[in-house]
Amino acid sequence: MAKRSRRKQKAPSGSTREKGDIVEQIVATMHQSPGVKVERNVYLPTRDGSRRTREIDVLLTSHIAGYSIQVAIECKNEEKPIGVQRIDEFIGKLNDVGIPTQQGIYVSASRYTTGAIARAKKARIRSLILQELENDSLHNAIRDAFQSLIYLLLTITTIQMENDVPEIPTPHQMLMFYDGNGRICGSVPDIIWRKWLSSNIPDRLGTHELVLEIPDGWLQIVDEKMVKLNGIRAIVQVTAHVINIPGRVHQHKLVSASSKKLERSSLETVYERPSGTYGVNTFQTEKDLQKYIHGQEGITLSVGRFRLPRIRFGPMYWPPSNETARKIVGIMKAYAEGKIEDPRPLDLAEIEGTDLSAIWEPIWSEYKNSPFSK
Repeated sequence: MAKRSRRKQKAPSGSTREKGDIVEQIVATMHQSPGVKVERNVYLPTRDGSRRTREIDVLLTSHIAGYSIQVAIECKNEEKPIGVQRIDEFIGKLNDVGIPTQQGIYVSASRYTTGAIARAKKARIRSLILQELENDSLHNAIRDAFQSLIYLLLTITTIQMENDVPEIPTPHQMLMFYDGNGRICGSVPDIIWRKWLSSNIPDRLGTHELVLEIPDGWLQIVDEKMVKLNGIRAIVQVTAHVINIPGRVHQHKLVSASSKKLERSSLETVYERPSGTYGVNTFQTEKDLQKYIHGQEGITLSVGRFRLPRIRFGPMYWPPSNETARKIVGIMKAYAEGKIEDPRPLDLAEIEGTDLSAIWEPIWSEYKNSPFSK
């Protein structure tokens, strides 16, 4: 059977055709399933040999044992009830294109007259009501929904080192490692950062104690002497930073006009495309995170957990970004030149800003070319 589709021009807002288009779209979506081809606004040729065509609002095509089976659906979204005349018009359309009336479905957003239900039943046409459309707003029982994107941040809170020398190393000496020739080959934050990215640190919220393995040949310099470490322990904290993307839930039901039984239902959740700025909620414990997610009204979809690509170490994200390195160098230079008072301890908000966007900035170019990144 030859058929063709026409692309309709957009119907005027609030028009009868626009209302019908919305019902067509909903009904077509509700009938999407494997093995079924769903088409809208298909024009089928009539059987009388003329060049006339008749429009089918939604056409379902499937194959059983090699035979093509077609189901035609008529969709209406009118305020007044569907009467006998409307059913007769649909019967005439089905007869014209050669689709048996028992393979016809009539869907209305309003009710049917008693006579229309009887006429459809006699012709073996299923008469259905699309429920939960809200009058002229054309929106169906909409509820709030939230897509919660969960980002995990690791913060180094404590570093403990063990060696066999009585001298107390400076903070800089504690963090840096050198090879046998006195060249820098890495740092404690590097070891922890790599473990975080490789998922060797749990993503459970709260504090974790880490026993770090020191690569062979990594030494410290304490009081100008090369010192081998006996061990490193670190305490880190994993926190959750949640961004909520708002959405709306659309629910539809197709109910038999005669028996009032539910024939088909669908639920669709549509979320906004993330853009602009969203508020961030921070949680320290699993209990608080779960309470927040499950305590929201509406449907909540949790996405993630995504490990943030850098970790927090003191007033910065590690490894440092180009902007972070520029700021710190500028601050310490100004201090060395006597232009400002000692700025230490540095402030995270001053160095990295007050949101999470800085954590995705490119890593400092000089760091990438250093032994730290190896």
